[in-house]
Amino acid sequence: MANDSDALRARRYRAHKHGDHRLCSPDRCFGVRADNDDGDHPPAATARISDAVRDYVAALPEGTDDGARAVLAQVAVRLAAAMDGARLGPGLGVLSRELRAVVGALGEAEQPDSYAALDDLKAKRAQRRVTLLLDAFPN
Repeated sequence: MANDSDALRARRYRAHKHGDHRLCSPDRCFGVRADNDDGDHPPAATARISDAVRDYVAALPEGTDDGARAVLAQVAVRLAAAMDGARLGPGLGVLSRELRAVVGALGEAEQPDSYAALDDLKAKRAQRRVTLLLDAFPN
C-alpha cells in the first residue's frame, strides 16, 4: 500500500466509505474479510447471545418487576439482540464490553445490601448509554 498513488488511495477511501470493499486491503478492513468468506469454514454455533442473556435473566432470583432489575434486563436483551445481528467490526467489541457491564450490574441490582436509588441511577445510565451506542454502531 505504500506505493499506491494519491488518486488510488482517494478512490479506495471513497469506495470504502460507501460500502464497496473491492479496493480495500484484507489486513486493514473488516468488510473485505466478511466479503471474502469462501464458506469452507464449519458453520458457526447456532446459539445466540440473546438466548443466553434471556436464560440468565430468567435464572436470577425473584425481585420486583418494575425496578432497576427490569430496566437492566431489557437493556441487556436489547444489546444481545444487536450483537446477534452485528457484523464483525469495532462496534461489536464496544457492544460486548457494554453487555458485560450491564450483566454485571444486573446481577448486583436489588440485592439485600444494595440501595434502590443507586440501582435506579445505574439502570438509567445503562439505558441511555446503550441507546447512544446502538445509534453510533448500527448493524
